[in-house]
Amino acid sequence: MDDEKDEQPPFRWNPQAVFMLFFFMLAMAIPLMGVAWFARGYLSAQQRAVTLPAPAPTPAARIDMKTLEKSLERVSDEQFASTVTLKVGNGVELEVAAEDMNARIARIMELARDAGGSALDMSSSKSDGAARRVMVQVPASRYELLKRAIHGDRVDFSAIPAGTAAQMFEVDLKAP
Repeated sequence: MDDEKDEQPPFRWNPQAVFMLFFFMLAMAIPLMGVAWFARGYLSAQQRAVTLPAPAPTPAARIDMKTLEKSLERVSDEQFASTVTLKVGNGVELEVAAEDMNARIARIMELARDAGGSALDMSSSKSDGAARRVMVQVPASRYELLKRAIHGDRVDFSAIPAGTAAQMFEVDLKAP
């Protein structure tokens, strides 16, 4: 058999060709209709979202919001009650050489962290170095221990548990 001599007969419509064409069109129409259906639903939802205003809250919803607000205020008052006490005049005054001022402030901040509190240098960066202030907040149960530690005593903060109440005081560092 010689492939060059075999010619295919010309195409002619017959029942088999019509059936194959119909089957192919049906097979392609099903997914295309699904895509068209999805696109129509998506576009109509987008158009409705743009054209429809948001519904106004009902009186019941306003009541629920007020109830929710009151309950949140009550919970916050219970959970975040003010337990910080500030005693004026109970600060610490230290005389420190001007060149040791920064190291001493860093040590006070470290002691405050060890005691379970925090410290903040309140002096401006342009201060002359003659006087500096540090604001310290610690658990009230460890207040006296921290004051002793700032003065140079050895203390063990783990000996006294930290309570929920806090104590704030100011440390004034002055050059002699």
